[in-house]
Amino acid sequence: MTDTSGFQIRLDHINLPARKPEWLAEWYAETFGFQAQNGFVLGAGAVIVFEIGEPLIRPGRVQFGFRCNSKAQVVAWADKLEVVLENESVYCGFKATDPEGYVFEVYWESTPE
Repeated sequence: MTDTSGFQIRLDHINLPARKPEWLAEWYAETFGFQAQNGFVLGAGAVIVFEIGEPLIRPGRVQFGFRCNSKAQVVAWADKLEVVLENESVYCGFKATDPEGYVFEVYWESTPE
């Protein structure tokens, strides 16, 4: 087995069902300054694809995250979205829910030196 402890992974894209894919893509575009096109949300280093279907809202909810480069970026998003911010020395972030019920996290974590 290969040791992967030194590797970092990140989420590049996610496909999610939505009742109104194009409308939800527009919501993300307007909220975060991304681009929306035919149910696709395009942002720096990320793609969210919404397809027609019932949202995957269940116990333990589907959740995805937007990683920021600084605490200041997270604080600015929290202020804009008017959500409660968790701000510690090694983590700063919050969770919010989009109009279809998906939970997303906006966060910053310090990287080990």
